[in-house]
Amino acid sequence: MARRRAEWWIEDRARREEVSSGELGTGPDRRGWNASGRHPLDVAVGGTDFLPPVSHTSFSQAARQVGSMRRALTPRPLLHRPTLVRATLVRAILVAAFLVAPTLLIGCGDADGRSPGTAASSESATTPSAATAHSVAASDHRSLAAPPDLQVGEWWRVEVDPALVGRTFEATLVVADVAGGTATLGIVPDDFHHDFMIVHVPPLGDMDPATMSWRVMWDDFEALRFPLEEGSSWEADFHGSDVVAQVTRVEGDRAWVTYTGDDRIDLVYDARMGMITEFQEERLRLGFRVLEHGTGYAGPVRAMNRIQLGYMAMGPGERSSEEVPGSGRSSSTFDVASGSHDGTLSFAVWNLGAEDEPGRYRIVATAPDGTVFDETFETEVGSPSVIPLSFPHRGVDGTWQIDFERDGPARLLVELFTYDLEMVEL
Repeated sequence: MARRRAEWWIEDRARREEVSSGELGTGPDRRGWNASGRHPLDVAVGGTDFLPPVSHTSFSQAARQVGSMRRALTPRPLLHRPTLVRATLVRAILVAAFLVAPTLLIGCGDADGRSPGTAASSESATTPSAATAHSVAASDHRSLAAPPDLQVGEWWRVEVDPALVGRTFEATLVVADVAGGTATLGIVPDDFHHDFMIVHVPPLGDMDPATMSWRVMWDDFEALRFPLEEGSSWEADFHGSDVVAQVTRVEGDRAWVTYTGDDRIDLVYDARMGMITEFQEERLRLGFRVLEHGTGYAGPVRAMNRIQLGYMAMGPGERSSEEVPGSGRSSSTFDVASGSHDGTLSFAVWNLGAEDEPGRYRIVATAPDGTVFDETFETEVGSPSVIPLSFPHRGVDGTWQIDFERDGPARLLVELFTYDLEMVEL
């Protein structure tokens, strides 16, 4: 039986080289994120002992259950920068990449449609750093009246901004394919972090240009509905939350949309760029913005199709009548039949509301092929609200076993996302 344990940040470099060569191994991605507000299911410290398995055939039902649980709970306060502690050795790190906690973001294009800092040129871009005459050659006929005609090789340099960890992270999204009314948004391999899967931004995988929708947990998030006219409205689902969108302002080629209901989202769509250029979500502090835009990208692209939530489970948790967290262990098995080969396994310690108490936690996941992912976390007073670790794995279909050990107040979470991975050369 092969045993895999997460090592330190130095392995990230080797993993990126492995990915860029097209060989996605089982080595872990050490980058993480810090969240505030509530747990994606709002049960991080809510006292529910165990969340039953969610199969890919029951996502809508699970989303409705999650929505009802969420409405019964109240938001958690903003929390600290993270310090990841493993075994008995405290290692202070800046946790990278996600639960991107945005602030309201600034506009991204000059008046003539060029990306910020991009000089005018008569040549098309061949790399994200090359100059372009316009943000995109075909942008002159794009408008708010119709969906964008996305082109293979069109790219956006985005900034993912986890304000709670005091760092920003950049990634280049690339249209890897357009077929059958669906665009595949891939990412430059060196920019990819596996925690993107558990955080759900930036948009990756299959996107419907007609609604600019991408998969967020159980359902696709319908971000837009054309034509975008001031006052137009529609209903959507984001991470199991029912929201109602309204176009609050239209100015030139840009539209401002606000979603209210079980969550609040503010975004800006730029028709010339053919993309949501600013995004801020309130409950989970998710956000991103576009820094640059162009066409004619040349190079490798990591493309993922059919992204699905294969399984999600919470670890043990008990509360006495005085609401004092208990300790516990639990084990569970689950079967995955996604039809996909690749996936991302994510562990998370949800320390929300319990940052003033130390704890020791262990999560062990055994894959269908016998690979073991074994992680121990120790937290001290002042540790972060969320400590995640994500791992790539090939061969996701079959029976998985998850073992939780909890000695402290935090909750434990495991999520498995499945997808079809292809390394595309443009």
